[in-house]
Order: sequence, then structure tokens, then C-alpha cells
Amino acid sequence: MEVNLIQGSPEWLEFRMTKISASQIPIIMRESKWRTPLELWKEKMGLTPPQEQTESMARGLALEPYIRELAETKLGVKLVPKVMIADHPYDFIIASLDGISYDSSVLVELKTASKKDHLCAKKGTPPQHYYGQTQCQMFVTQTAMLQYGSFYIDAKGKEDFHMIEVKRDEVYIKAMIEAARKFYNSMFNLCLKG
Repeated sequence: MEVNLIQGSPEWLEFRMTKISASQIPIIMRESKWRTPLELWKEKMGLTPPQEQTESMARGLALEPYIRELAETKLGVKLVPKVMIADHPYDFIIASLDGISYDSSVLVELKTASKKDHLCAKKGTPPQHYYGQTQCQMFVTQTAMLQYGSFYIDAKGKEDFHMIEVKRDEVYIKAMIEAARKFYNSMFNLCLKG
């Protein structure tokens, strides 16, 4: 189900603090190389300030419309960013999508990649620290496949864009839902006790 919020807006940030987002799934699943579940939990509980935007995050956000156009050209379909929420009883899980077609048949996740991550995509698989994010997006949108787009600019300024198909992984999704539910309940239960 679509949520009428603009990604990056104060309202979106506030809403996101009360949910588990697709980009937070790798953290909860202990696959993130940037943050731990405890660090995320402290942020969600207001015990630490929200994570500041890094230079690479800002670069990725700035390049996202351009990369989306590359994906549209490659796939031959118009893509729009959307915020989606999973159906009840999983409506504590959300996904802020880089792009989905108007008929919801094509879903994309776009990354401004490091050389290592880009090479991983060129070998046919997304980096492990993004796998959970892709699976969560497919779960929330109820799709069977996602197009993962990796955009890389080398030291000489040469651009390379590569897309791969990522298929839905029900075994992973089952474990993901359980981990996300436990994490969400730890937030909710503390709020009740407080």
C-alpha cells in the first residue's frame, strides 16, 4: 500500500522512526558493514541522535534521478519513487522505493556503488549488505523480482551502469520478518514500560 509521503521530507523521517524500513533490514539481520542493531535501536528510541548523512549518501541521493533515467532507458518503462507499507499484520515494515513502474510490474533498487560493490553486481549478485533491502522491498510490494542497478564512476570519470535481476527469496523473507518483528517489539515494549 502506498503512503503519501515524500522521501527525505520531515514527515517521512518522523514516520520512518516508528517503522522498520527496507534499508534497515541489513542492520537488523547483522549484514550491514556500517551499523549494528544496537546502534539502530538506540537511534529509534531517541537515545542517540539520528545518523548523519555521509558524503557518499549525499552523492547517491543527488545522482538518484539520473540513475533512475538510466534504468528507465534500459528497461523501457517509466519509474517513480514511492513510499510503501506492508499489509497488516506486517504494517510495521516499510520500503522507500527508488523506482517502481505505474503498474507495479517493475521494481528497481539503485545504488551509486563503490568499485568492489559494482564488481559484485557485474558478477550477477547484489552485495550482501544490500540483499536484505532488496528482499524487503519485494516483500512490501508483493513482487517476485527486482532490478538492482549499480552505477559506478571510476577515477577518470568514466561511468558504468549495470543491472541485474534479484529474485524473491522466501526463506530469507521468513527470517527477515521474524527478526524485524522482534526488533520492532523491543521498541514498542520499552515505550509501554516508559
